[in-house]
Amino acid sequence: MRRGLLKAVAIPGYQVPFGGREMPLPYGWGTGGMQVTAAILGADDVLKVIDQGADDTTNAVTIRRFFAQ
Repeated sequence: MRRGLLKAVAIPGYQVPFGGREMPLPYGWGTGGMQVTAAILGADDVLKVIDQGADDTTNAVTIRRFFAQ
């Protein structure tokens, strides 16, 4: 549903606020979801990255660094 919603409202150059409950990357997002998230993430947006309930694991830190770029 999230992917369908994003596709339905995707207008080049237009950012749409998007919020939803937390969802792990392997269950529905994957690398394509990361690309969509990176594309719509604005300078004033906040992205929460946790891995198995911890925000200091290698995966969480690496993903956070990716989105910080």
